[in-house]
Amino acid sequence: MVSRDEMYRLVWSEPMVRTAKRFDVSGSYLARICTLLNVPRPARGYWAKLAVGKAPAPTPLPAPRPGDPLRWSPDGERVPPSKPKAPPRGRSATTVRIARNQIHNLIRGARTHFENGRPVARVPISNRLCQPKLS
Repeated sequence: MVSRDEMYRLVWSEPMVRTAKRFDVSGSYLARICTLLNVPRPARGYWAKLAVGKAPAPTPLPAPRPGDPLRWSPDGERVPPSKPKAPPRGRSATTVRIARNQIHNLIRGARTHFENGRPVARVPISNRLCQPKLS
């Protein structure tokens, strides 16, 4: 089992191809594993830039997202992702009652806006724009 913290350390310590050989997988497969674990990888050309002293600082390891797996097994063992804990469900202590004849605050002024708008003429279906114009 390889944790995401350990994978992050391995990926940023040597090129992906060498790290992949440790696990007997390809570099592209290991890149997909890093994506699955939400582990950032060095960009293309990082190791060449590092050799001449012009490499950017490593991208920090972000916090795991809900549902992200935290470990990977090179032997193919499926590790179920940890499930985020949902807040306890329950009703609030106070219940809000709205009378049927009461108008909701969000639509209270809507009627006056509709009445003050400009009128739209009804156009018969035969005169609509979807029909081809005859010249």
